[in-house]
Amino acid sequence: MKSYIKAIIIFNKNGEKRVVPLEQGVNIITGESKTGKSALVEIIDYCLCSTRCTIPKGKITDFSYLYVLVMAIGDYTYVIARYNWYDGGKMYFSKESKDFVPETLELSYFVEKSTLSYKDVQYEIEC
Repeated sequence: MKSYIKAIIIFNKNGEKRVVPLEQGVNIITGESKTGKSALVEIIDYCLCSTRCTIPKGKITDFSYLYVLVMAIGDYTYVIARYNWYDGGKMYFSKESKDFVPETLELSYFVEKSTLSYKDVQYEIEC
């Protein structure tokens, strides 16, 4: 089964977003020091049900309200999202079609979704 991360998205409370689109295969992320490259790994870890938040405090955590990881796994796209640590860390998990476009995702997408505990999302991911 092929899988890869399609995008990492960060929303603030006003619905503004920052998107890091990724492609299947090798992605190289470059940039100046202290611009958030290493924080991407921590965001992935946090969205994949880490029991603690290790995202470095700074511009990213000041901006963030909801972290989103969009993954292609097999014939589906999965949207895994987690509120920042200070807003309780509750999560969302949803299954979309293979051709779901992460860049079209808006904060309103989550309004009608039920929040889950990280344990519940962890179970869904393992299934």
